[in-house]
Amino acid sequence: MKARTEVILGLVLLAVLFGVGLFAYQARTRNPLPLFRASVDRDCAPWDGSAFRISIPLDSGSVIEVSIWRSPDLQAPIKFSFPDPTLSAGEAVLRSRFGSSEPLTGSITFWRLGADDPLEGDFNFAARGGERFSGGFKAEWRNRAAYCG
Repeated sequence: MKARTEVILGLVLLAVLFGVGLFAYQARTRNPLPLFRASVDRDCAPWDGSAFRISIPLDSGSVIEVSIWRSPDLQAPIKFSFPDPTLSAGEAVLRSRFGSSEPLTGSITFWRLGADDPLEGDFNFAARGGERFSGGFKAEWRNRAAYCG
C-alpha cells in the first residue's frame, strides 16, 4: 500500500512539473503585444450623451481613434466590437497622416477604465485593405472639456 501511494504521489508531482514547464515555455515564446502611449478625451455621443474618445498614434503617423458612446465610469474589463450593429456603442476609425479616414473592424478591450485614472487595454483592428493593427495601450486623460447638448 505504501509503495502504491509513493507511485501515485510521484506521478502527480511529475504532472505538476510538466504543467509548470509547459506554461513557462508558452509564456516565453509568446510575442507580447506592443504597448502604445495614447490619449483620451471626454466627448459627446451623437445623441449628446456622455462619451469618450481614445487616440492611439501609430509609427506611420496615422492615428486610430476609438469613440465609446458611454460614460467612462463603466466596470472593467469590458470589450467593444466594431462595427457595432446597434449603432449605440461607438466607432473605430483610422485617420491617416494625410487627412483621410476609414472605418475599422475589430475590437477594443479595457482592462482598466475610469473617469480620472489612465485607461489601459488592448485592441485588434483591421482596415478594408487587410492591414492589421493590434497592441496594448495606456491612455492618459487630457484636460479638454466636452459640452454636450
